Amino acid sequence: MGEAHESCRAKLVSLKQASEQLFQRFVDIRKPMEEKLRMLTAGDQGVVDRTELEAKILAVQRELAARVLIGNQAWKIAHDAGVGIAQFGFDEAPDPWGGEMHPSPPPWEATFIKAVKRFEPLRRGLEMRRKAQTPACILGKIKSLKQLGSYDEDLSGFRRQDSHEF
Repeated sequence: MGEAHESCRAKLVSLKQASEQLFQRFVDIRKPMEEKLRMLTAGDQGVVDRTELEAKILAVQRELAARVLIGNQAWKIAHDAGVGIAQFGFDEAPDPWGGEMHPSPPPWEATFIKAVKRFEPLRRGLEMRRKAQTPACILGKIKSLKQLGSYDEDLSGFRRQDSHEF
């Protein structure tokens, strides 16, 4: 029984090594996805497209074995930031390694967390702009402008009483 046991153990070790190699090949093949996320996070000359970044953050979470690639902490950070795939009605993609792979750190974790952290203020800015465009807020701005100067009665434009040329 000792020889059979050793043979079985050797096969398990071999299977584990093959699984790890296969996972590394998978990470290498999917590297363009991480690179695109990194590029979108940095933006074009510092300008980040909020919609594209959000779409890529969601796409990464829908990737095969996404939780293995980004890690549980990053998964939670995305959910807390309002960009978890479940919040958009998507299911998590399967993990072909059956939860047996636990790379430390997860290969895309840093890139993904950076993208979510970059996205959060963009989303807040959008929400603030939307809030600023509500009728009550617009009327409040008009009242403030009236106090500073005067508004044409038809609201076609604002002109200051004490206008100066510079």
